[in-house]
Amino acid sequence: MGAQCPPHEFIRIDIGMSLYREFPVISALAPYIECGWVLSPQPSENSESINRIFPDGATDIVIASVEGAVAYRPTTAFRLIPGGVSMLGFRIRTGAAAAVLRVAPGELPPSPVSIRMLWGRQGSEVEERLLGESRPAIRAALLQRLLTRRLADPG
Repeated sequence: MGAQCPPHEFIRIDIGMSLYREFPVISALAPYIECGWVLSPQPSENSESINRIFPDGATDIVIASVEGAVAYRPTTAFRLIPGGVSMLGFRIRTGAAAAVLRVAPGELPPSPVSIRMLWGRQGSEVEERLLGESRPAIRAALLQRLLTRRLADPG
């Protein structure tokens, strides 16, 4: 199981040159999503640097300018992220990935899979809306609303 996000505070960790922060999700998502997180590049970071993301065994939904909106399956390997990249993610609780993604984590390919591929037309619309917004807080709020609606509609 991945690390638990404290209910009312941020966790801040320096990863290479980037800053990693976790934040709690809205109560409607709490049974499904462990926490949200943001990886923010620092002003001195450049595209030649590499950030290593430690494996936590969790399934994540990630929004990044370089990948779009993708789902990562649980992994035991480091993820290498180019420097200068901002990422927003939601760590899915163990056992909840099938409800959130509508596919079991074991059915996900080893490499990130696009939300467009998982959710079809709805995934394309979600990704377009998320990538149209550059502010992480607004992206986080938008994705939480979209996931809440998706979980309420089992079809």
